[in-house]
Amino acid sequence: MIAVIDYGLTAPKNFLNFMNDSGIEYRFTSSESEILKCEKIVLPDSTDIIASVKQLHLLNLYSFLRMCSKPILGIGTGMISFTELLEKENISCLGLISVPAKYSNKQLNNYYKPLYICSSKLFRGVKKEDSFYLSTNYFLPEFEFSTSLVNVNDNLITLSFEKENVSGILFLPELSGQQGKQVILNFSQN
Repeated sequence: MIAVIDYGLTAPKNFLNFMNDSGIEYRFTSSESEILKCEKIVLPDSTDIIASVKQLHLLNLYSFLRMCSKPILGIGTGMISFTELLEKENISCLGLISVPAKYSNKQLNNYYKPLYICSSKLFRGVKKEDSFYLSTNYFLPEFEFSTSLVNVNDNLITLSFEKENVSGILFLPELSGQQGKQVILNFSQN
């Protein structure tokens, strides 16, 4: 069972439908006791990362997630919330990875092919010619835990990373076709 974090904002209906269609058991919750009963945790994408980070504080999940040893996957802005800082706004995030999130005035809103995918549990069964859908203004530059990169406007940005029990994907799996489904299945089954 996977706990999908409910920020108390707009529910990520497309992602939850995607989880249902993929046959993955989950609980959409913000309750620490419910999250503890689950084997893994997903921080889904949100339309408002600033409000999502604030909600993690208000829901008393900030410290819990920082200390959690369960596998955690951040998707889209969920991945960005793992950083130490939203650089543009100077807002502290979870700090699970020591890299600040960068902001682009031009939204990344397209399908991108990774230039590089290293050996990764999340990408098992994914072909290097597959594309993934991004829809965000925030990104991470390449850093030591990057497992895949994309070239956007001559800048290498992190498409995914893995560090100990924490993984992140910048793309939206529910809009990335079979390869997006494969990544989520890999997370749920490993």
